[in-house]
Amino acid sequence: LSSQRPHVRIPRSGTKDASTASSVPVRHRIDIDASMALEAIPSGPTNSPEFRQRTHENIENLSQMTRANGAGEAFLRFNDVDDHMAVWAATECLTRLESADMLFIDGTFRITPPGFYQTLTVTASLGTQFVPVAWALLPNVTEGTYRMALRELKRAVTLETGHCNITAVMADFETALRRAITSVFGINASSLRGCIFHAHRAWYRRLIELGLGPAYREIVPRGQPHSFLNTWLHCTFGLCCLPSDEVSAAWDALVALLPNDQRVADFRAYMERNWVRHDSVWPPVHWAAVAGERHRTNNAAEALHSSLKDHFIRGRSERPGNINIFIERLQSFHQSVRRKLRSTEEAVSRRAVDKERARVEITDRYRRGAINLIEFLEENGRLNTFPRNIID
Repeated sequence: LSSQRPHVRIPRSGTKDASTASSVPVRHRIDIDASMALEAIPSGPTNSPEFRQRTHENIENLSQMTRANGAGEAFLRFNDVDDHMAVWAATECLTRLESADMLFIDGTFRITPPGFYQTLTVTASLGTQFVPVAWALLPNVTEGTYRMALRELKRAVTLETGHCNITAVMADFETALRRAITSVFGINASSLRGCIFHAHRAWYRRLIELGLGPAYREIVPRGQPHSFLNTWLHCTFGLCCLPSDEVSAAWDALVALLPNDQRVADFRAYMERNWVRHDSVWPPVHWAAVAGERHRTNNAAEALHSSLKDHFIRGRSERPGNINIFIERLQSFHQSVRRKLRSTEEAVSRRAVDKERARVEITDRYRRGAINLIEFLEENGRLNTFPRNIID
């Protein structure tokens, strides 16, 4: 394999069909199975040169796709044995990527085949749909590796459309990934959002570590008031519903009411060091989102990863398959992506809509002066109560 860059692969003759068995003729399915069988599965130590070479040869030979009319379609965009990386994105996805109002970039280990460390996914918000548009197998999660994968994606978009203007991205609070996103796409801090769910999960875990979990999870009889400590802790989880430039002052208001408890003092130090100040590790501009904003979490990426596990890891096995299986299932999964691209309308979670309406109503009462800041924070904080699997 060549290690020259740019390393963009173009479909060759004899491309293989990527459809699932239920949506293509049996003879096409046989062609897929036969081509997979002809490529030897990489064997031996996963860090050996032989394993890596065979892996990338299989990626090159098995990643081509054809449409129903027999026309070839580019799918593999980058494949390099020296960098041990591969990037996939269909043309129909690349041409729609810039029209997304948000890209969700996240990594998963669940489906990653032997020899690689992580699978990076890029999901686009198109209308009310969340559409997976790009995939990458990575050898590690360093900033340089993330930057290379995203640069190759940007290169592929530019080759298809003549430009690549990404305006908004959401990602986890992973320094290496966020630096790579900023470097490659040139977006500012306010356009690189962090998932509120992951922020709140970090706060909640810190509460548990400090022994404040029972106070936070306090249960009282209906109609009875919560303790002041419980109320104060929930108020912190309402900070995310303020404009980012109001968070620091709101935090000061909470600090003025700080309970006399060393555990709370330690939690205050944690929040100020990491979250609520303009010079914190993750300042409010990364995670505060006023009521009515559509994208508050990267649940779209998390939901994708959950569905990928069901598609890629079948039967009783909890382990991902080899690279041949990974490619075959990536191609078949893309058929569902094609269906999504035909329509930008998809049902929205009623629970998510109801909770966002509640946030809007709370914000309206606060702006009208019907409730004060502390009441605003507590009401929103109780909407965002942990522990839950999802914060809409």
